[in-house]
Amino acid sequence: MRTGMAVRYPIAKWMLDRTAYPVVFRLIMPRDEATESGSEPSSSSSFSSKPGQRRGGSEAATTSERDKMRKRVFEALWKLSCYGLFMSLALSYVVSQPWFWDTRLYWHGWPQQEGG
Repeated sequence: MRTGMAVRYPIAKWMLDRTAYPVVFRLIMPRDEATESGSEPSSSSSFSSKPGQRRGGSEAATTSERDKMRKRVFEALWKLSCYGLFMSLALSYVVSQPWFWDTRLYWHGWPQQEGG
């Protein structure tokens, strides 16, 4: 079972990188119309290296910046997916415990607890 988990993570990341994450990336980082039409991007572009600085250069530089941003967003989405999955699994376990709902059970049997 544990070796199966080691194989599932890269497969899950690969699948999410090719299916769900591009959709989310397009939703949160839309392309500039100025970049698509080939004209110079405005100073308020979300990909400029410094605030208020106009970027010159070719389409390749813009594509390179967008690829870097895409990689960072995908990594952040992967972390969000993993943390969200494990948090929901932990919460589903904890909610089923009686001491979660009745805090008096936190102290039940204390200080004479069994040693492990």
